Amino acid sequence: MLMQSLPYLILGVVILVFVAIFRIAKRQKAERKAMFQELGFTEISTPDPRLIEKITTLREFGKSRVRVSRVYQRRQGYFTFYVLEIWSGGDSDANDGWTSAIVSDELRLPSFALGPSIPLKGKFGELLNKAVTWVLERRGFTQAKLHPDTPFSKRYLLYAKDPGSLLKSIPDSSWQRLAQLKERLMLEAADDLMLFWVMSVDGQQMKRRSSFSREDLRNQLDCAQKLFELFRESALEPERR
Repeated sequence: MLMQSLPYLILGVVILVFVAIFRIAKRQKAERKAMFQELGFTEISTPDPRLIEKITTLREFGKSRVRVSRVYQRRQGYFTFYVLEIWSGGDSDANDGWTSAIVSDELRLPSFALGPSIPLKGKFGELLNKAVTWVLERRGFTQAKLHPDTPFSKRYLLYAKDPGSLLKSIPDSSWQRLAQLKERLMLEAADDLMLFWVMSVDGQQMKRRSSFSREDLRNQLDCAQKLFELFRESALEPERR
């Protein structure tokens, strides 16, 4: 009798597991929506195609394809701040995690990317940093070299489509100010768009945050404000000369 009932028992357990997963996902979605609303964000069910095009242009290379989901928006003075998920890949998508984006007509940025210098000593650390360089070179970036003994150069690696133009457009003082931010960042920018990720640092391990709390979201917003002010000043600098 037990053997005859076993398939139904297994089916019942599977159904209960799926129901539990569905309820957890539904609760997490409601909690996430409440968190964003509390901090003044609006969920955008149909994002502006121009925003998607800008992100796609910045992130796609080769056979890689990019799509965007779960877009939240907040107007912040002279810029619009977005928090969104970016998926990239070819045959199978990889989740790049929650991404912060700044869009503003006040920005006029050369195409560049920066990331933390991987804090590992010896040949293994060198190999990892070389691997990062190889990936970015495939996307058309070349390393932009600042003075090696500055706080920025010790903390970050900087790449650009045109390093000479980048270093001429954005003064060394701006990069040193960026290095003073407590957050470790990955950042990509071009024209009026900046994408950035705040890195989690645990000893010598560093990775993008895949989720965050209300406090993390407040910190992201504060970081966005600082980045906007820093690079907006750089955009205005040529007009003062």
